[in-house]
Amino acid sequence: MLAFLAMSIFSLLSISQQRVALRFHGMVYGRDIEMAATDLVMTQIGRIQSLPFDEADVNLSRRGNPRNNIEDLTPRENLGPEFNLEGEPDLDDIDDYNGYQASIQHPFNGVIYSFDMSIRVRYKDLNNLTLLQDTTYHASVSLAKEVTVSVKESDIPEERPRVSIEVRRIFSPAELRYH
Repeated sequence: MLAFLAMSIFSLLSISQQRVALRFHGMVYGRDIEMAATDLVMTQIGRIQSLPFDEADVNLSRRGNPRNNIEDLTPRENLGPEFNLEGEPDLDDIDDYNGYQASIQHPFNGVIYSFDMSIRVRYKDLNNLTLLQDTTYHASVSLAKEVTVSVKESDIPEERPRVSIEVRRIFSPAELRYH
């Protein structure tokens, strides 16, 4: 009887230890996928940063001088991609990414993670760049565009909350600001 009791206690301890190990593994994996999501967002922002501010700037050589007026900027209602002859989006300036959505397989530290990504581009009022006021999203054309990159883990895990990251950055022809 004592042997059966000892085996029962040992079994309970073993199961408890395995639960703790699985929970720890889930937390570590959660941190890895958070780092992968952050890497994906920063990679995408770096890609967008390398593009001209507006379609009007794509084929212009400004000789090192940034745009300093709103002449010929894309109207806010037309923010989004232009399409090439094959019907594919032509992502050649910042605002072409407005409305962009994709499911992405992102390699990070030798593991491939699945994410759903969406991007929003809005003009910002130069006199009020705060992110807290939604009215700034209704600004007409200006020399500031806010790019919001949102990434969510594609699969919904049972053992932890779904990883979701959103980064906003304001782009201007003359200066870049993180928010």
